[in-house]
Amino acid sequence: MATRYRILAWSPLTNQTQQSMDLANDTMLEDALYAGRIAASFAQRLNQNFFMHTSDWQGRTEAYEHADNPY
Repeated sequence: MATRYRILAWSPLTNQTQQSMDLANDTMLEDALYAGRIAASFAQRLNQNFFMHTSDWQGRTEAYEHADNPY
């Protein structure tokens, strides 16, 4: 088991959370600091695009435990 991080952005105005998905590289983030920077970048992109008609997106991460499939 290893701790990995999901990349999220949260909007206080809409009380909505969006998750970033990297389907091209499928990178599982193990470094909390790096994951935080990626989340901030994701939130900045949402703000620049005025996603859901708001620009108050804040980057967040969520830790989870990942178990490799032994088969």
